[in-house]
Amino acid sequence: MTDGKKVFTRAPLWVFWLAWIGLLLAIVWLYAPALKFGLIWDDPEWFGRVVGQSWGELIRPSATFQFYRPGTMLYNRLFLAANGRLQIMALHWLQIVWHLLNVTAVFAISRKMGFSSWAAYAAAFLFGVYPFSHQAVAWAAPQQPLVLALQNTAWLLYLWGRNPAAGRPNRRWAWPASLLVFFVALTVQEGTAPYGLLPLIFEIVLRVQSASWAVVRRSWRHPLQEGWIRPLAYLVLAAGFMVVWGLVPRESGITRLGFEPSTLAFFLQGFVYPAAWFGRSMQMSADTWLVVFLLLLGCLWGLGVWRRRGLLSLTGFLWAILGLTPAIIGLPYSYVQYSQRLFYYAAPGVAWMLVCAFWPTAAVRRRPVSSVLGLLILGIIAVGGVRQVVGFQALYKVGTGHLQSAVQVMAGENGRFLFVNFPDRYVPKTPPYPLGYWGVTLAPVVVDLADFASLTTDASTVTQSRAVPALDEAVRASGPFQVDMRGVSAYPEEIYALAAEGYDVYVSRYEADGRFKLEHAGLLQKQASAPCAIAQFGEAVCLQGVNIREEETSWQLQLLWSATAAPQDFSTVFVHVGQVGQPPVVQTDGDAWRGLLPPRYWQTGDLIIDERTIPKPADRVEGATLQIGLYDRLTGERLPAQTAVGRPLPDDTYTQELAP
Repeated sequence: MTDGKKVFTRAPLWVFWLAWIGLLLAIVWLYAPALKFGLIWDDPEWFGRVVGQSWGELIRPSATFQFYRPGTMLYNRLFLAANGRLQIMALHWLQIVWHLLNVTAVFAISRKMGFSSWAAYAAAFLFGVYPFSHQAVAWAAPQQPLVLALQNTAWLLYLWGRNPAAGRPNRRWAWPASLLVFFVALTVQEGTAPYGLLPLIFEIVLRVQSASWAVVRRSWRHPLQEGWIRPLAYLVLAAGFMVVWGLVPRESGITRLGFEPSTLAFFLQGFVYPAAWFGRSMQMSADTWLVVFLLLLGCLWGLGVWRRRGLLSLTGFLWAILGLTPAIIGLPYSYVQYSQRLFYYAAPGVAWMLVCAFWPTAAVRRRPVSSVLGLLILGIIAVGGVRQVVGFQALYKVGTGHLQSAVQVMAGENGRFLFVNFPDRYVPKTPPYPLGYWGVTLAPVVVDLADFASLTTDASTVTQSRAVPALDEAVRASGPFQVDMRGVSAYPEEIYALAAEGYDVYVSRYEADGRFKLEHAGLLQKQASAPCAIAQFGEAVCLQGVNIREEETSWQLQLLWSATAAPQDFSTVFVHVGQVGQPPVVQTDGDAWRGLLPPRYWQTGDLIIDERTIPKPADRVEGATLQIGLYDRLTGERLPAQTAVGRPLPDDTYTQELAP
């Protein structure tokens, strides 16, 4: 057999260790931005399940939860501090730590199964930068990194303790310890159950490598004497756990037995993902992609056979497919298309198949062209994986930073907040792969935004979400993302009514380069009838105050308005910066509250606090002033302006000096 033969290099040991340390540091660098991602998606619901629960209640099954995962509940409870806050950064740190441990375990298992040091290093590298694993590592909630770390620990203990009677009696404890760790993995996530077959597969491969298929088949006649009971014990343990899992009370509606070709096609693209890079823009049905991916998968395995690693390549495929089987037969495509984290279990097997297909072997060492080409392809795949992980991190950073801005607004406050156009989810308009949703489910409308703050801060707030699709519509259309926004569509009357109930209004703004920005739009305050303090525009609008806060690149402007009667239907506000009598250098024309509230909706007895941002001009303008007024948007004519004492204002504009 040549499946287990190793190819050694003459590189000094220190070179390997330097490369290994570099790999681990590179992975930390890749995923370090996730430490600031905080909570996303349904995290408040997910982690909120452990709030107020005793340790005993966490272990018992619940009819309001679709899974029975006592290990997961206990794990999540560890991160709930005495003050009720979730230690979210610690959770993110551990996701990265579990991933690093899995990278190390993939290397160790690869060596045990017959890969050379550098081939095992290549497998660990490809696993570490596998782009389909990003969601599992960058998001705090997925259990996959922890579960795979437990599984890998069980496999290493099993492989380390094989044949303890052969001069190694001190390793007898390894097999029971392996079974215990495997059981813990089952309690964290039931998706571990199919992996009860993996020790048996490993055992068969190792015996075939050292003998032959015929010898292995004959050994089954005496399973007890030949040591087959040990690998079979994992299968029995998994089956027993699933019997219990199936009997406990659980919420129905998520899992079901069934098969959808689109689900299988979605997962198969994870095996041949480098080829999928070139077909992401092709418009084909899921059934067509299924055929394409099956053919490419066959070619990948065929390359492994050609390099005399067919058995190890097949083992990699089985390792991967065992992890995907529960999702393939138990989850609909409508669910898995958002769940790239499910690929994490398959990642070690995919890495094995790629290394088996392209890493040079002794059998083909007389063909330097194929060896160099194989290494080049692996290098391209590795670099492509790094680039995609970096891209996914940048994608997540856009939305998670925006959500953290909202959490900071709510932190420590006991008020009411109205969030307008806040993103529910967003996805690149050019997806990286042909199947699946490759965006970020940031803050689905079924989760109250207040819950994101209450779980990690002292905030006790009430929030509402509304959408005004016309605001920034053109910018979103030209930007890189398709954005779905929270809340039902609202008209200015509803937004004004909510503000009158005490809601402070914030609006999400979208920029052409893909950035999201949370801006304070304004609020309402009740006031007794009062004369105009600064200026009057037309017969109905008073400017009661102007507050300016200078920042490095802009002026933050707060205008205080009131209405003495119903303003004209088509009037709106202009705010210019420039020299008097000259065209403005910069301007922020438009309705109050960042464009949400035209003056015609202003009501008497209210003080309308209008927040605006004026960008500073690139070059300083001598004698520049702030110029404020109203005009009719249909005719372009300015409304007559006068001072508080009735003197007409030049150019129907209120002017105020700006700090130099």
